[in-house]
Amino acid sequence: MSGLPLYPAYGIFIVRITTGALFAVHGYQKFAGGIGGVVSFFSKLGVPAPGVLAPFVAGLELVGGMLLILGVATRWISLLFACEMLVTTVFVQIPAKGWNGADLDRMLLAATLLFILAGPGAWAVQGSNPTNTDVVKSRSP
Repeated sequence: MSGLPLYPAYGIFIVRITTGALFAVHGYQKFAGGIGGVVSFFSKLGVPAPGVLAPFVAGLELVGGMLLILGVATRWISLLFACEMLVTTVFVQIPAKGWNGADLDRMLLAATLLFILAGPGAWAVQGSNPTNTDVVKSRSP
């Protein structure tokens, strides 16, 4: 496969859609299940101002996930998501479940770092649509 061209913008697009959908669904679940449950969970974790942060996180995940899908403000939204995933990984998932229990959070952190560094990829409302310059010739060994 070393002779095939590479299309990084389309690969980033696939990761962006998947990541946005995961965040949006998790945000929706926080609202649908009752934000009071999220506030209670945050309180048990010792999160400061859980009554403020729970709706903020739920809204960030729901709205931010949809913005990622559309490719709007991708880097800024990803920065917020990266902060969220870093905090949940270090302070919630790893202490509760160990290193292997934080798989989803670590993958979402990696995906958001990809968007911060590489941009939204193909078919983003904010631009960065692929052109011929987005095709990279693979290197033969």
